[in-house]
Amino acid sequence: MKAGKVFAANLVRLMAVRPDLDTQVKVADHSGVAQTTVGRILRGAVSPTLENVESIANAFGKTVGEMIDSAYNSAAEIAYDRVRYSKLPKEEKARVESYIEHVITDFEATSAREQREFNHSSRSPVTTSSKKQDKPESQTFHKNEKTTVVTRGVKRRAG
Repeated sequence: MKAGKVFAANLVRLMAVRPDLDTQVKVADHSGVAQTTVGRILRGAVSPTLENVESIANAFGKTVGEMIDSAYNSAAEIAYDRVRYSKLPKEEKARVESYIEHVITDFEATSAREQREFNHSSRSPVTTSSKKQDKPESQTFHKNEKTTVVTRGVKRRAG
């Protein structure tokens, strides 16, 4: 795919996830590139100049390389109001970034732990003796004021 078409495809994807830059007019206002030029680029009627690519990339906070990379995935973008974010004080921006880092780190740790548990459970052969050790002799669960008793894996309704 030609660089101009890749750029246009990436621009369409970015516009879809950026409410502050979701129209040709908004892109034109933020980038300084004429709205008619933005429209012709999106339609593939013209190949963008390097200056236009750079101006539009800057409006989105992207590099020229990201904008012409065919493997670029805008689905990885975080959707938020960048105009409001830009008005936050430096300390608040640091808190937002710290929270994002926390969520990602927590997700990665949870995923790694679940993967280790899965790998461990898939390696352990299940035997009748290990089944007996894993299940207590009896358990009681309360459900809608009736009691279900589980004894050695067999459910019985009581009450």
